[in-house]
Amino acid sequence: MYNLFSILYHIISFFCKKKNITFYFSPNSQKFQNLICLTSFLKEKNIQFKIITDDNNKLYIIYIIATSKIIIQDQSLPFTSKIHLHPNTKFLQCWHGGGAYKCIGHDAYRKTHNQHDEFKRVSRIHRNISYLICSDPTLTTLYANIFKIKENQVLALGLPRTDNFFSQNIEKNKVQLNIDFPSCQGKKIILYAPTYRQTNGRHHINNLDLQKLQNTLSSNYCIAIRKHPTIKINNLHNVLDFSELPLNFALSVTDILITDYSSILFDFSIFKKPILIYAEDLNNYIETERCLYVLPEDLAPNCVCYSVDEIINKIKNGIPENFIYKNYMSACDGHSTERISKFILEIIENKEK
Repeated sequence: MYNLFSILYHIISFFCKKKNITFYFSPNSQKFQNLICLTSFLKEKNIQFKIITDDNNKLYIIYIIATSKIIIQDQSLPFTSKIHLHPNTKFLQCWHGGGAYKCIGHDAYRKTHNQHDEFKRVSRIHRNISYLICSDPTLTTLYANIFKIKENQVLALGLPRTDNFFSQNIEKNKVQLNIDFPSCQGKKIILYAPTYRQTNGRHHINNLDLQKLQNTLSSNYCIAIRKHPTIKINNLHNVLDFSELPLNFALSVTDILITDYSSILFDFSIFKKPILIYAEDLNNYIETERCLYVLPEDLAPNCVCYSVDEIINKIKNGIPENFIYKNYMSACDGHSTERISKFILEIIENKEK
């Protein structure tokens, strides 16, 4: 099927002028928010653009892609991974995750699959990248290697969605939180946000004993969880569920974040609040799930726990400062959307370097 689409694309592309700014929304783009921020900014500036999704008519998708000067995405998608884009069409990958923790791109081979097949699959889905956005200048070389592109194709312009973190009114959000979750009144919020584990399926979260955490800590704390979008657990044993709250709201009202190998810690670092990494299954995760670019102890020294008792002890005695924002997210300064939009317009005007 995609062979036919590819032929149609190249026929249309040969005859049509490249002029459109096109945003190709994935099923997760609403949650990722990067493309939402960019399209909202361009709309305010009265700059025309197209939006396509996989729900659109396939011929329409082909036509829009064929007439695009630049295509912006937030992850890999079928059409732009299974066809070779015309040289005059630039592809901007506005990658949804910040920092560099668990392996992605060409480093994210699925360990349960044939590695030769995985190499071909990953090479295909990431082959069209003209430029890629990252969250810190120190990540340029790493991201170039991850996605097999040149360093000058990696742009440390920051993540658009993080601009919203800087405009949060935390006091106002706390008031709203107390209305939505009355049990939080007057308490500090501890948010547990584990990553998805492929080998354990969609109905499992990491083995952190949230009930023990809640029962052992004083009544000054309230425990909440934010599930990975692919997790389908409903019974959380009276722990508050922040999964459907907007990310910027949820993180702004959180006082302490507990995670494992999720990139959410990079987002939370913008708020300069305490982070704990629960790495109870570190060796198993590396062996069966994904390798890591940096071990937890190197990412956030003295903030790593291997049991619920260690977590309780650190919360009671004080969590050390971490430097995750300084080392991994410094390009996320509240102006990323503006910088990336400027670059998109430079592409349209043929002024990119």
